[in-house]
Amino acid sequence: MDDGVATATTTSAGMPHLHATPGALDAGAPTAKSSMNPMQSLVDQGKAHITGALDGVAGAAHDLAGRLETNGVAPVAGYVRQAAEAVAVWSHVVEGKSLEELVTDTRTFVRRNPVLAISLTVAAGFIASRYLRAATPARA
Repeated sequence: MDDGVATATTTSAGMPHLHATPGALDAGAPTAKSSMNPMQSLVDQGKAHITGALDGVAGAAHDLAGRLETNGVAPVAGYVRQAAEAVAVWSHVVEGKSLEELVTDTRTFVRRNPVLAISLTVAAGFIASRYLRAATPARA
């Protein structure tokens, strides 16, 4: 019977000789899957945060498009609506991929479009700085 424990016997010289059953090496040792649980949990939390933020951006862009249409700027509203739909698609893509797939996709994108990647990074930094500045209480 394989209970995952090593069994001891003695050799002809009386020395102990270990015979490991197939599960013996795994008994008591954490598996890669169990040791990755905290990491997977962090990745899942990060993905949930990112998809939530992307969904929020998509919703805000849809609202902006509606206001633009109301104010008679329909052509611009169409572009904003297309951008909102693209962000919503990105949200679903992020939600459905593993960390490894996301890293691979990001590397491929940056290698194919370095100028666009840098431009998006600068734009994201600008938006983040404006958001943080607005969220910080004013000093007197």
